[in-house]
Amino acid sequence: MFKELNEFYEVAAKHDERISGARTELTTAREEHRQALQAYQKMVEEDTSGSKLHGAAKLGAAKRAADDAAQVIEIAKERVNRFEDAKNTELKQLTDKVNSGYKREFQTVIENVDAIIEEAKPLARSLLQLAVKAHKQRMNAFEMAKKLSNVERSVGIEHSYFQRYVRDLGDTLTLLDINEINETYLTGELPNWCNVYPNVEKS
Repeated sequence: MFKELNEFYEVAAKHDERISGARTELTTAREEHRQALQAYQKMVEEDTSGSKLHGAAKLGAAKRAADDAAQVIEIAKERVNRFEDAKNTELKQLTDKVNSGYKREFQTVIENVDAIIEEAKPLARSLLQLAVKAHKQRMNAFEMAKKLSNVERSVGIEHSYFQRYVRDLGDTLTLLDINEINETYLTGELPNWCNVYPNVEKS
């Protein structure tokens, strides 16, 4: 990660902690309201049935406690909303910085890949040198084929088979499959045949 992204995550975590605390307070407020309302309703039922008289003062105090708890719920909700809005506002402001940081770091990645390509050029030259050596062998086969053809013609053989031997060499030389290079670039995994060669770097 890069510094702007780290800053974004740190700010988000700071807000999340505040929001989590506010939500916990909201949950507590709801539970306290439930208990206060339940206590008030029980007192009203007892007072109404006559099983236990509480008097207006006590009933009033119980009702005010339930009402106060309900008001705390609304304040707690508003607090959660304020914290969430503050989080969204600040993170949106940081998004441009994160985007700029990403572009900077992505440019570094491009430069690193270009450097790796430059590092690979001597290896590519070595492969091409091997292709030159293989070419010499191929031309040697052609020369032998021509001589074979001359020999066959000298004894009256009209249908020479020398081309069949040359054809076995093929018109392409596969030192390394380009598809394997691209697959390794995309997956980061070497082909299985590389395991045969312990000196092949794997990281």
